[in-house]
Amino acid sequence: MARAYAAALAMNDSGTFNVGSGTGVAIAEILDTLIGLARIPVRAELDPERVRGGDPTRLALDVTRFRQKTGWSPRISLVQSLRDTLDYWRARVAGGSSLTPTHERAGTRAAGTEGGTR
Repeated sequence: MARAYAAALAMNDSGTFNVGSGTGVAIAEILDTLIGLARIPVRAELDPERVRGGDPTRLALDVTRFRQKTGWSPRISLVQSLRDTLDYWRARVAGGSSLTPTHERAGTRAAGTEGGTR
């Protein structure tokens, strides 16, 4: 996202822009990924009273305008972004000092752009 913000600031245009991968992701997929990355057993339960009928199961942003104006596209996958977020909060909770995302500490970049927005 930092690269997207920098691209937006450098752009000589104003208005509303969607920033993302352009690939639809269901909340259930994000939940499944987070559960898979958890280091402890996690059980998720659906509360039928909180489910709103008619809500789409998958949403995707139309990022065409922002990409055309800036050339920006995500370089870090959604899975890596979620992993980095979990690692950050694990370090914070543990009182650790290393708050640099895992892929940056390792000097690698995640391949693909499956929903990543940074």
